[in-house]
Amino acid sequence: AGLSEHAAEFAAYRLLHCAVARGGSLAEELRAIVGGLAPADAAAPPVAQALRLAVALQRGEFGTFFGECSRLHNLAAALLQPLLKPQRGRALRAVCAAFVPSLPLSRA
Repeated sequence: AGLSEHAAEFAAYRLLHCAVARGGSLAEELRAIVGGLAPADAAAPPVAQALRLAVALQRGEFGTFFGECSRLHNLAAALLQPLLKPQRGRALRAVCAAFVPSLPLSRA
């Protein structure tokens, strides 16, 4: 089995690595990576999943991010391991901020 058979898998790893390592320049990096792929590789399930994860990470869509993380295959989960704890913290802060009462509560 040659490496070309696994091009989509390794492209997905590269996308995930960029999502972890790059902040604001992520969109440009993703365009460059996906633009350099063969059409079949760009449409492959691992690449689509990596893109969903990267976009969810950038947008703060925690449900999508953690949902996709639970379905990762092969070594993709290991690439995202450093992000899990910080993302959980961000998600908890967002949930807590959403439930802060808008009116002050008086103590009776």
